[in-house]
Amino acid sequence: MLEHQKIVLEGVIDYPELFKKELIKSSNWLSAPEYKLLKKWVFEDFAYRHHAIIVEVFGTNTKEQDTWL
Repeated sequence: MLEHQKIVLEGVIDYPELFKKELIKSSNWLSAPEYKLLKKWVFEDFAYRHHAIIVEVFGTNTKEQDTWL
């Protein structure tokens, strides 16, 4: 499921509203371990473009809080 959601998110990168919608769906559908992997991946790959959306969905933007991933 995680790999599918990565493909979906990559496909909507140019559309902030869709990116947010799909990110929320992804975070709700995934298991806890997959959620952690998704969060790490999204911050690493998309923060340069959708930082505010990512922080809104995941509620954090600090590296210190991501060390448990």
